[in-house]
Amino acid sequence: MAICIIFMLIPTTAPDSKRTLDHMLNSALWRSLPAVRQGRVYFVEADRWNWNDAMTRQKLLTALPKLLGASS
Repeated sequence: MAICIIFMLIPTTAPDSKRTLDHMLNSALWRSLPAVRQGRVYFVEADRWNWNDAMTRQKLLTALPKLLGASS
């Protein structure tokens, strides 16, 4: 059985995006996903981590193991 993990980028500044995210997180489809049912969803701030530069990628290499050690 494969392990499913979801990393979800959370919008912090766009109200429409926040509403859409809330709607999705409350949907039956979302709750039916294996990663959600297994508690393997990790929420990270989009403004902080949604960059395509080497510095951010380096920071992610440090942050992701800590995030995976935390509960979702």
